[in-house]
Amino acid sequence: LDLCLNSSCSDFCTETDYNTSIICSCPTGKSLAADGFTCNTCTNNLWGNNCAYQCSCSPTTTKSCSPLNGDCLCQSGWSGPDCSVDIDECTQNQAICASKNNTECLNTNGTYVCSCKLGYGKTSGSDGCQACSDNFYGKDCSQQCNCNSFHSTCDKTNGTCLCNKGWTGPTCDDDVDECTNNSSCNSLKNEKCVNSQGSFECQCQIGYKRQNPAEDCT
Repeated sequence: LDLCLNSSCSDFCTETDYNTSIICSCPTGKSLAADGFTCNTCTNNLWGNNCAYQCSCSPTTTKSCSPLNGDCLCQSGWSGPDCSVDIDECTQNQAICASKNNTECLNTNGTYVCSCKLGYGKTSGSDGCQACSDNFYGKDCSQQCNCNSFHSTCDKTNGTCLCNKGWTGPTCDDDVDECTNNSSCNSLKNEKCVNSQGSFECQCQIGYKRQNPAEDCT
């Protein structure tokens, strides 16, 4: 008489005690339930024969642990035996943000973002970025320039004031005195230098005059 033929074992059945009784058993990745007949797949981060082993997967970055061998199936953006290694998508695919104008790839834990380059900010209704408007600079155009807007332009990456000709200083408020070194005008041609705000003029010395603007002082 084959006692296992009509047994209630869900998976494996073995006859014992000289074929007078049976024992139910389970394959790797399952454990025997309290009823002694039913095999249940390992849960609660366990694996192996009778679910005797604890999975070593990172709990926050793992999708699942194999009940058969304890292998970790990582969530998107993670790798490694225990799914604790962040995948750097920016290094893996350097063109990943190429379709979004004026952006650069910024790796984050488990994912990445296409961030605006310095000097650019997000535009509504678009994935791309556009140059900062006048008087703003930096990351996402979040900082305001201190430059004199009449005498300079503001570097939209770092806020440096790029002075127009004739102006100087950190904010381009200071007039350059072109006459201080006496080289702006030609004294041998009877000229004298007269400084003005943001510029200068070569005028004739006293007693001399020009017949027209292109001629020397005589």
